[in-house]
Amino acid sequence: MVFADGIAYRDETFWKDNRLNNAYIKAYTEISWNDVDITKESATPKDINFKNISTKVVEYIKSKFDNILFIIQDDDANEIADHLVILDNRIILVHNKFSSEEESGLRVDDVQVVIAQLLKNIRFFLPVSYDNKKNRLWNNII
Repeated sequence: MVFADGIAYRDETFWKDNRLNNAYIKAYTEISWNDVDITKESATPKDINFKNISTKVVEYIKSKFDNILFIIQDDDANEIADHLVILDNRIILVHNKFSSEEESGLRVDDVQVVIAQLLKNIRFFLPVSYDNKKNRLWNNII
């Protein structure tokens, strides 16, 4: 467990690691959420002038990378990630979560939900799970 100022706790011991001094810096995003209903992850917003989070994130991904081979949308139960972005030199896993509030911000509860999703779904990178997922993934390429 890492706390502010590089203080860490492991095996019943606190210790300081200067490499962890900036572990928690207020996040910055280039995504403007002005036209997004951040309470809707992939559901259609009530206001037709707004997008859901998933649509906005795909737009952002497409604007940032010119070497995308394809994007897989995998936002069902037991997903690997909401989007798997396959580039010519790497794979990016994107986890989206709707906000618990209507205003954007850094809320611990929202971050914990995304991290829990990541930890739960990392198992899909073990060889025993490959056959179980490959058909579903190939059927969901955007």
